[in-house]
Amino acid sequence: MKHFLFTRLAVLTLACTPLLASAWSQDGHVLIVDLAMDQIDSAQSRELESIARELETRFEFDRRMVNLRAFGSSNDVAKIASFPDWVRDEPLGQLFQRFDARLPAALEPLADQDTSSWHYTNQAINEGSLSPSSCQVSPEWDVVRVIPLLQQAWQQADSKIAQALVLSFLVHMIGDIHQPMHTITRVSENCRHDLGGNLFCATRPLAAGRCPQSLHALWDTGVGLFDRYDEYPALKQALDSHMPEQFDPDMRLDSWLAEGLAQSRLAYSIRENQSPDPTYLEDGRYVSAGRISLAAQRLSLILEDLDTRL
Repeated sequence: MKHFLFTRLAVLTLACTPLLASAWSQDGHVLIVDLAMDQIDSAQSRELESIARELETRFEFDRRMVNLRAFGSSNDVAKIASFPDWVRDEPLGQLFQRFDARLPAALEPLADQDTSSWHYTNQAINEGSLSPSSCQVSPEWDVVRVIPLLQQAWQQADSKIAQALVLSFLVHMIGDIHQPMHTITRVSENCRHDLGGNLFCATRPLAAGRCPQSLHALWDTGVGLFDRYDEYPALKQALDSHMPEQFDPDMRLDSWLAEGLAQSRLAYSIRENQSPDPTYLEDGRYVSAGRISLAAQRLSLILEDLDTRL
């Protein structure tokens, strides 16, 4: 299996093309899965793609057309990676019922809840000092609690469509937990927090104080890294071409959280209501590239070990 890690030189090379609009929720998640699937056994890849097609072929026409136009060269697992963002407000039991799938037993306690809180956790850091805070502001069912449940639910899924639904959530949450702003939030003395940077304006406000881009949204774009390519295949090729051969992964979720927390000083080092300077943008893209690399490498190990038999 090929393993990979970004070098700073690689990221600087990636930063030399014109900026065009994009979105983390689609490009970033597809990219992570594409890079991961490139690393696994071909027979396992075919099995997982067959399962993913059970869900992808049931997408609404407009969703399928977006996948075809923007991500036609991507594998089928990557094409379902953004599905959890589209259905985050739908109760989980209702979602499975809509696709004529039985909800795995591990997820039954969450049947009446939506999945909006699954995408993040809130490691609190103090406003000003940016040191870890004792404030407890994470939701009950956050990304840390959900990933092991999804791995258990995979083993319990009794149909291909149930497997596909679980698979889409699993690959998506592995991506989310590697985005620093999905793991940290800044808190005040009374534990009010900025919702993972969603209430932190990372540029100059417009008229009437409206903020065009939050800190969270900035990091959702890889601090602009994903926006530098007008077509997804060029983005994927550029990142794939800079993958070194070896890396020793750490598969412990607490280590992944510690990595996110370590990026808090950089993430919050810009002034609120001010645009980030070039140094911040360069450093942020370098960190984002590293997080994408780690997410893909770790996801490849998880996907390789999934038993696809029913």
